[in-house]
Amino acid sequence: MVLRFLDSRRPLGSLFGEFDYLQQLADNAQYAQELIALMLESYGVLAQTGKINGFTNLSDYSLLYSTYPNIEAFSVDFSADATFARARVTYSSRFLTLASNISFASQLSSAKFPDQGVSLTSALAAKRIYVVDHSDYANYFSLLQAGRYSAAPTAVFYLTNSGKLTPIAISYGPGQLVVTPSDGWDWTLAKMIFNSADIFKTQFLSHFVESHVAFLPISVASSRKLSASHPVSAMLGAILKDNVGNVLEGVRLLLNPNGLIEWSFSWKAEAVVATMLEGFATYDFNALDPLTDANTRGTINIVDNPAFVASAAHKVALTALFVGLVKNYYPNDAAVIADYELQGFAADIAANSPITGFPTKFSSRNQLAGMLAQLTFLTTVHHHSLNYISFSFQSILPWTPSGIFSPIPTAKGQVTASNIMKWLPSPDVSTLYVLDTYLFRRPFSSPLDSLYNIFRNTTLDNPKNACILADFQIAEDLVSATVNLMADADPILGAWRALDPHLLPNRLEDCFDIEWTQSLQIQYAKYKEG
Repeated sequence: MVLRFLDSRRPLGSLFGEFDYLQQLADNAQYAQELIALMLESYGVLAQTGKINGFTNLSDYSLLYSTYPNIEAFSVDFSADATFARARVTYSSRFLTLASNISFASQLSSAKFPDQGVSLTSALAAKRIYVVDHSDYANYFSLLQAGRYSAAPTAVFYLTNSGKLTPIAISYGPGQLVVTPSDGWDWTLAKMIFNSADIFKTQFLSHFVESHVAFLPISVASSRKLSASHPVSAMLGAILKDNVGNVLEGVRLLLNPNGLIEWSFSWKAEAVVATMLEGFATYDFNALDPLTDANTRGTINIVDNPAFVASAAHKVALTALFVGLVKNYYPNDAAVIADYELQGFAADIAANSPITGFPTKFSSRNQLAGMLAQLTFLTTVHHHSLNYISFSFQSILPWTPSGIFSPIPTAKGQVTASNIMKWLPSPDVSTLYVLDTYLFRRPFSSPLDSLYNIFRNTTLDNPKNACILADFQIAEDLVSATVNLMADADPILGAWRALDPHLLPNRLEDCFDIEWTQSLQIQYAKYKEG
């Protein structure tokens, strides 16, 4: 279905010979070896402990990480409400939105606020209530796998007088149970069920659609309409390298029956397809500009918002870079308007893509520079935050289970310390989930492939552009200092080193080994058969 949809917009066809999208295999042999060793050791640890047939308590999940590469997430207390709240401005920041009302407000009459004299009504009026609303999941319940479950949750957060978010409640969906932090084990499970829904949408809407699928028409139009010597072709070719192959391999590995999605998550692969099609059809190219996005969602008012600070700093540097490069190739706006290849490129995207916000024609140098800066931001900073930061922090078991394996509670008091495990994934499902998240946890780039050295060894790396590229590096050195100071100051920001421009990859290429992933499925199928 996905491939037919993509083919209907003509993005693939002739591109197989033009994108060396499997070259990454040769570059990642060591990474693949790490994955294989991790898989074998994980099974070995489980077998030695005699718990391969079942976990008995939450701490048993730590066995899955016994050989996991050292990441900053292991110093974070994911059970804490403070971590659950701060995730919305750090490693899971895509969906937090200022609320004007709460549909289930009548069920929050006893909600407790950390600041004196505050009620839900007064907090809403003061613009201090934020939500992450996944209630649209109710539209897809028919696409759940048998024996697996999901809520359509909404989490409510309050912005305290000290500028910190704190959780107030989680609703399991319209008309469903509402749980609060005073509800003990019910609350612990509610956070897990919410996190399970949140990572699914983060990865398969924000990541796969907003950072991969949406750029297929741009890759195709560039190939069809821009000559190899065109400067914009050189820019696009550098940052979109391998994206067509990434999408094809992602569809094949994730969305086939019994693929990686259906191994680990509650949902059938069809649910991802539905999410992709809906997300692609409504995609707004400019909506994820850091300042635009923060104003639209109302998060601009949150002072302690590291995700915004890091993203906005990169976007400023990228905008200055492309303003300078475009001026070097176009002496004035009239030259942009007269560039028939560039205008054909824009027209091709408009004719073959539902993307809104992308120019249908180019009328000025600043407009062209803005498009290039936004595209580069999305394919580098935004994408890597989803690959590395999200997978490093957001996926840690048992606090973010891949799926839910018992029905969603309908009343309080159903969850206890002794039975909470029945909602959580078994060792075999969990093992593959851990391997999957490690597999897609994109490694840091080598220095020459980093954002800091963007366009190194391309036709853009020439004396005419030398000063502009040098100025960009100066600006990014300041960004590097900022993100490393943030990472040093707080364990939950440790993964922000991934946004250091010296480590952040300068193109959309995903670093995972296709052949190893295929062999993993075969080995795992044999393992399950006994």
